[in-house]
Amino acid sequence: MLETKLPNAGAHMMTVSSSAVSLETLITAAAGETFKIPNDHDAVDLFAEAESVRWLSDGNDPTSANGHLLAEGAITSLRGESIKKMKLIATGSDATVSVRIGINS
Repeated sequence: MLETKLPNAGAHMMTVSSSAVSLETLITAAAGETFKIPNDHDAVDLFAEAESVRWLSDGNDPTSANGHLLAEGAITSLRGESIKKMKLIATGSDATVSVRIGINS
């Protein structure tokens, strides 16, 4: 992956709550400033540092019981996905997820 520089170090550590939210919104909240995922970005690495999350990359909202599970302590690397449409939700308590985004190389 050709990684994209995020606005600051804080942008790499997102808090995911019990409402489905887009990856772009989560990065913006973590950074404390507006961030737009470029349209050509199709690669993301997610690491569930605390608690588990569910995600979907098709624009639909995941729920705490439905969507792809990223268990606490697990890493997922997605390539060729529409990450601009990606949404995440915590499965229980607020989750902490670290992120890298970029272009599939």
